[in-house]
Amino acid sequence: MRVSTLRIRDGVFWTRWAVLVLLLTSPLLAFADSRDISGIVLDTGKPESVRMAAFEELCALESPEQRVQGLVRIASAKPFDRLFANTAARMLLENPDAEDSIIRTIARDVSLSWDDTAQAAILMDVSPRNPHIYELARTILAARISEAIDPASKHTSSGAISYAVLLLAGSRIDEDLVLDSVREFPEVAQVWLALSKSPTIPAKLVSQGQNLVNDKLQSRNLCVAVATGIASKDPNAAAFAEQAVRKYLEENAHRSMDEIFSENKGDYAPFVMFMRSLDVLSVVAFLNDGTAKDLVFDYVNCKNEVIGEIMGVIAAERWPSELLAMYKPRNDEYSAQVLAAVLFYHPELENQAERIARKNNIAQYAQKLAFTKEHGLIGTIDWVTRGISIK
Repeated sequence: MRVSTLRIRDGVFWTRWAVLVLLLTSPLLAFADSRDISGIVLDTGKPESVRMAAFEELCALESPEQRVQGLVRIASAKPFDRLFANTAARMLLENPDAEDSIIRTIARDVSLSWDDTAQAAILMDVSPRNPHIYELARTILAARISEAIDPASKHTSSGAISYAVLLLAGSRIDEDLVLDSVREFPEVAQVWLALSKSPTIPAKLVSQGQNLVNDKLQSRNLCVAVATGIASKDPNAAAFAEQAVRKYLEENAHRSMDEIFSENKGDYAPFVMFMRSLDVLSVVAFLNDGTAKDLVFDYVNCKNEVIGEIMGVIAAERWPSELLAMYKPRNDEYSAQVLAAVLFYHPELENQAERIARKNNIAQYAQKLAFTKEHGLIGTIDWVTRGISIK
């Protein structure tokens, strides 16, 4: 049987059998390019294991251009692919060398094709320290504002609005977007928190906010957020927001988490209620410096570990040196997180934070520090201190 002839052409050895062997031994039959591989990833008719293998093959391509093309196709697919789109988009956004045109494409397609839950997830998953997340946030927010003007808007929830507007809070170039978000979504607490960072607040929005604060049918948390948003223009609103936070702290800061459990004899309902009511502390990071600082340092060393942790993380970002000078940490994960937050925001204070950790024998400090350096602040602490949790 004649197999094949080995020929020399332009100095390169060719053999049909050699090529066939390479094809057969390739993980995915050596697909010609990223389009072929991404096509398998997006084929919902194939088993999930096959799609996952194809995605891994795409990520392992030697050509950066091929990888990017495949990831863009997956992130931009219509209909939205819930299994892989978030990961593909996140990989593109987290690439420091990503071209601006690629980021704009992803931002556009996420804003147009993804549902609210998926949009909120990607805004939450990518670190605020990543500059690409702001292009995504402003594109999503602009699209949602345009939709709000259209009665046939397809979105009915506001998670993405909450994340996007808080990311853009205080940005000069995004001031108009923030103001428009307040006009179009006054029922979303976060738009009012973001408004507090705006250098100019139109009188009409101040009046609208005052009406909401005085509306007995509105939720308490929304009223507190609205009052925080217009506090710089209305002393009564500022006092209302501060009093609401102080009332909560006076009622809860004197009890440890163990006491909350023991008082209710194993009933988890009061604990759940306590964790949900933490939302009101979201406004502290948006109050003016004087008011916020008083609240933070009045309660950073309180008996309740969770409240102390929240106040400590806020202080870690805004007043780290003063925090380290007066902080009385416990040997627990809460105090470890506060000290880790100091280094997350201010790496130059590493020596001071480590001395405090050693002096107080905080066993979990090293673990919390390593985790925070890699992942940042996550969970309840992140949500409350960034204003995300308040409804």
